[in-house]
Amino acid sequence: MRLTWSRSDQYGRPLARVVLDGQDVNAEQVRRGYA
Repeated sequence: MRLTWSRSDQYGRPLARVVLDGQDVNAEQVRRGYA
């Protein structure tokens, strides 16, 4: 698993890109309707 921190949101929560086994976990969550 690789996390790439990008910035904080308007509430101060960290935002990061998550990659697992070469797959973008963030994009997969959106594709499945979880985010």
